[in-house]
Amino acid sequence: MKGIILTFLMTSLTQSISAIELNSLTEAVRMVPDQTLVYKTVGERELHLYAFLPQKLELTNSPSLLCIHGGGWRGGEPRQFFPHCRYFALRGIPAFSIEYRLVSESAGTTIHDCLSDCDDAVAFARAHAIELGLDSDRIAVMGDSAGGHLAASLGTLPYLTNHANAVINCNGIMDLMGKWIGIVPYKDPIVAESLSPLFNISSNTAPMLHIHSLADTTVDPIHAENMHAALTNSGIHSELHWLSGARHAFILPGYTATQEQIVEGINVSDRFLKSLGYLSGEPTIAISTITTSIIANAPPRILLETNTISSLPLEIEIGTTPSITVEMEVWLNSETGTLMARKSFL
Repeated sequence: MKGIILTFLMTSLTQSISAIELNSLTEAVRMVPDQTLVYKTVGERELHLYAFLPQKLELTNSPSLLCIHGGGWRGGEPRQFFPHCRYFALRGIPAFSIEYRLVSESAGTTIHDCLSDCDDAVAFARAHAIELGLDSDRIAVMGDSAGGHLAASLGTLPYLTNHANAVINCNGIMDLMGKWIGIVPYKDPIVAESLSPLFNISSNTAPMLHIHSLADTTVDPIHAENMHAALTNSGIHSELHWLSGARHAFILPGYTATQEQIVEGINVSDRFLKSLGYLSGEPTIAISTITTSIIANAPPRILLETNTISSLPLEIEIGTTPSITVEMEVWLNSETGTLMARKSFL
């Protein structure tokens, strides 16, 4: 069966000064880092910090945020946190997404290498604080899933020498015992405990925010609940925010969550950083403000010739209702039958 390509053409939107729309953060121009820094070289491989910087270039003693992607320690990529880095840069603080080595039997890398790389990324930020305009005592880290574990580890594990000053843990694994022990070399329970943030809380542990979904079936919400309780009982500042109805990795655009859930997670993170003095003012992230769509010169069904590329012009208006979903049905006919695919644009 030969394919048919349909292209959506949409008029550009002008954002209000006070709002940063979630969709705009995933536009190609916003997803390009302002700088790419090499923070570590392992053999012939360079590891990078992808920097997103505020519009004001004269930075002095600015708080900063380092983001750590998830993916089960074996997958994922720094690009997953580019939208978040751009948002916090627009809010006024430098933000960096960390590239780290993934667990790979063929490459001989383990979870220890993931932790070492993230630790060295924080060390690089501190060592270059003056030239980057950073406050070496106000470095926050934010991570999702396995990245949540790595972020929380940077705030707890005693053998890591470059502790973060604040942690935002999004549905992260706090206890590597039980279900998650398979990521630990030789499944050693002693090593698993030494790599679990839950079992390494001390007076030096960084303040933490935990955001977790009660509907998460990948990482049990008990991880966030137990970590929050242990921190609180130890006198460490901890905040726990439950998301209802969201699936795992709710913080990532284009993955499992609705815009409302993603924005809620970023808003909560924003307010946590504000409470620590890292940000000022109110969060500016917002869901799409597209409320009306009018299809111009496009009948309900368009018959396309084989291998035709067609554009459907759209005119859109800005209103006050938060969002609208636009659905397009594509019917592909061939000698073997008819295939219908539906695509939603939020």
